[in-house]
Amino acid sequence: MTDATTSELAERLGDPGLVLLDVRRPAEFLGEVVAPCDPSAGHIPGARNLDLAELLAAHDVETVLELVAA
Repeated sequence: MTDATTSELAERLGDPGLVLLDVRRPAEFLGEVVAPCDPSAGHIPGARNLDLAELLAAHDVETVLELVAA
Protein backbone atom coordinates (compact mmCIF):
# COMPACT_ATOMS: atom_id res chain seq x y z
CA MET A 1 0.00 0.00 0.00
CA THR A 2 1.31 3.46 -0.88
CA ASP A 3 0.24 6.99 -0.09
CA ALA A 4 -2.17 8.59 -2.53
CA THR A 5 -0.93 11.64 -4.38
CA THR A 6 -2.91 14.83 -4.86
CA SER A 7 -3.26 14.18 -8.59
CA GLU A 8 -4.50 10.61 -8.00
CA LEU A 9 -7.15 11.88 -5.61
CA ALA A 10 -8.17 14.68 -7.98
CA GLU A 11 -8.66 12.14 -10.77
CA ARG A 12 -10.87 9.93 -8.59
CA LEU A 13 -13.04 12.58 -6.89
CA GLY A 14 -16.62 11.72 -7.72
CA ASP A 15 -15.79 8.02 -8.17
CA PRO A 16 -18.40 6.10 -6.14
CA GLY A 17 -15.76 3.51 -5.21
CA LEU A 18 -13.50 6.10 -3.56
CA VAL A 19 -13.76 6.46 0.20
CA LEU A 20 -11.81 9.43 1.49
CA LEU A 21 -11.56 9.40 5.28
CA ASP A 22 -10.61 12.36 7.43
CA VAL A 23 -9.52 10.87 10.75
CA ARG A 24 -9.24 14.11 12.69
CA ARG A 25 -11.51 15.04 15.58
CA PRO A 26 -15.00 16.16 14.50
CA ALA A 27 -14.32 19.81 15.48
CA GLU A 28 -11.27 19.85 13.18
CA PHE A 29 -13.22 18.18 10.37
CA LEU A 30 -15.93 20.85 10.68
CA GLY A 31 -13.37 23.66 10.72
CA GLU A 32 -14.32 24.78 14.24
CA VAL A 33 -10.79 24.09 15.50
CA VAL A 34 -7.65 24.45 13.38
CA ALA A 35 -4.63 22.39 14.34
CA PRO A 36 -1.21 24.01 13.80
CA CYS A 37 -0.37 21.41 11.13
CA ASP A 38 -3.51 22.16 9.07
CA PRO A 39 -2.94 24.59 6.20
CA SER A 40 -6.62 25.61 6.33
CA ALA A 41 -9.77 24.90 8.33
CA GLY A 42 -12.25 22.22 7.34
CA HIS A 43 -11.99 19.13 5.18
CA ILE A 44 -11.66 18.00 1.59
CA PRO A 45 -15.09 18.11 -0.07
CA GLY A 46 -16.58 14.61 -0.17
CA ALA A 47 -14.44 13.32 2.70
CA ARG A 48 -16.12 11.50 5.56
CA ASN A 49 -15.12 11.95 9.17
CA LEU A 50 -14.08 8.96 11.22
CA ASP A 51 -12.34 9.77 14.48
CA LEU A 52 -8.93 8.12 14.63
CA ALA A 53 -9.57 6.86 18.17
CA GLU A 54 -12.64 4.98 16.96
CA LEU A 55 -10.72 3.48 14.06
CA LEU A 56 -7.84 2.40 16.29
CA ALA A 57 -10.29 0.82 18.75
CA ALA A 58 -11.51 -1.56 16.04
CA HIS A 59 -10.01 -4.96 16.77
CA ASP A 60 -10.66 -6.71 13.48
CA VAL A 61 -10.95 -6.07 9.76
CA GLU A 62 -14.71 -6.63 9.78
CA THR A 63 -15.22 -3.79 12.27
CA VAL A 64 -12.96 -1.48 10.26
CA LEU A 65 -14.94 -2.22 7.10
CA GLU A 66 -18.19 -1.47 8.95
CA LEU A 67 -16.82 1.86 10.22
CA VAL A 68 -15.57 2.87 6.78
CA ALA A 69 -18.84 1.91 5.09
CA ALA A 70 -21.01 3.80 7.60
